[in-house]
Amino acid sequence: MQRKKAEKTKTIEQIEDTLKNIETMEEERKEENAAFIQAKTEDESAIELIGLAKKALAKFHKEKDAFIQQPEKEFAVSEDQAPELKFSDSEDRKGQSKGILGLMDVLIEDLETEIKNGQSEEAEAQTEFEKSLDAAKNLEKELREKKTNLNEQIAEHGESKDDENDKLEENTGDLQSETEYKAEIKPDCDFILRAFKQRDAARQSEMDGLVKAKEYLSGASLLQKVSSHSQLRGSA
Repeated sequence: MQRKKAEKTKTIEQIEDTLKNIETMEEERKEENAAFIQAKTEDESAIELIGLAKKALAKFHKEKDAFIQQPEKEFAVSEDQAPELKFSDSEDRKGQSKGILGLMDVLIEDLETEIKNGQSEEAEAQTEFEKSLDAAKNLEKELREKKTNLNEQIAEHGESKDDENDKLEENTGDLQSETEYKAEIKPDCDFILRAFKQRDAARQSEMDGLVKAKEYLSGASLLQKVSSHSQLRGSA
């Protein structure tokens, strides 16, 4: 029974370890999910900001190109007029703008790819977590059933032991009662035994007397017959 109790103690420890593992898995999954959500939110915010920047840049170049357009008519130029301000070629500006907008598109694409990869990894992590959690809960269930069975076995052994103790006490009580009864009837038994011996001796004496009497009577009868026979012979 000590082995059963030791096995029960070990089972309880395994249940506690399993519960701790479940708690750890759940906490880690929450932290991983929170990190995923935060990263996704930051990427989406970055995409939104880059999109706004694209629109602002495109609008800026459009308005600037319209502002620096040359007038269609030629006007007379005064001697006192300031030197003509020359701007760089608008085509060069457009090329630079397209390069920046293209870079922004690449950044947006990279961020969108990162979001998709993060969602895929999150789904895989959640699936793996659910499998591990189910396995841990099944193990906990099996260990609790084992603990229940061990409790029943230990209890049954205890009841059996109690029954044995009760039977022993009962037998001890019966033996004590029998001993007390023997002690109680011993004087009567001794008296009866002595009386029986006395009566047996008396009966033996009576038997001896009867035998002697019978022998005496048998001898007297024989003498009487002899005497009668002698008398008959004398008369003849």
